[in-house]
Amino acid sequence: MQESPLYYEIQAIAEGSEPLTLARALELLQVVLADRFQLKFHKETRELPAYAITVGREGPKFTGIKSPRCVGQKQAMFGVHSGPFHDTSVEGRHGSLTVCDPISITFLARMLTLYLDRPVIDRTGLTGSYVFELKWDNRSSLFSEMRNRLGLQVIARNEPVEVMVIDRVERPSANPGQ
Repeated sequence: MQESPLYYEIQAIAEGSEPLTLARALELLQVVLADRFQLKFHKETRELPAYAITVGREGPKFTGIKSPRCVGQKQAMFGVHSGPFHDTSVEGRHGSLTVCDPISITFLARMLTLYLDRPVIDRTGLTGSYVFELKWDNRSSLFSEMRNRLGLQVIARNEPVEVMVIDRVERPSANPGQ
């Protein structure tokens, strides 16, 4: 008989008055998981199926696009920190992304990794930050949109990807005071 998976809800409050960034939130989560679940892990690099973003044959097409949606708007929330996205909507295979404040292609790759079926790696060599708008109906139209609007090509291939390998994990300890 197969045991059903267990799910846990973790509630925590970060100390201090500094805004909570995504990097800091992940750091704090690691501490909680190590403490309560006795999580031990190590990182290693493995060749895995991924998407590589490269510069297309005609070069990048960034022209400082500034969407009218961004004018007079505050930054939207993305994850746990204020991000550069004013209008982000990704539902299943359909989506749109309006970037109002400049982001790097590396940041775009990380964000797209959340929505695609494999890691997305920046292999463009571009070091600047850009604003742009994308709209797509499915994965192939997202890739076409990136090629046509941004001059970036997305290629499915094996890439070295850093992974987290779990060495040990236990059921969590009881809540303090219970």
